[in-house]
Amino acid sequence: MRLLLIVPKLVSYRSLLRELCLSLGADGTEVHLACSHEKLWSSRTAALTDDGVQMHAVEFPRGMNPPQAPACRT
Repeated sequence: MRLLLIVPKLVSYRSLLRELCLSLGADGTEVHLACSHEKLWSSRTAALTDDGVQMHAVEFPRGMNPPQAPACRT
């Protein structure tokens, strides 16, 4: 199974989702994290690789509402 987490800030992952992802990864789940590029590239990102989480840089404008984003409209 694969899981994609979308969080605007890396701290959201670290404080709320890390333990869940570690447990899922231990059970064989492939975990991915989409996070704002500016929040992603810091000294803390090396720890994510150690967690087995694959990182993806995605720009999140401040106050973005995904269902109302132009790319989500059909």
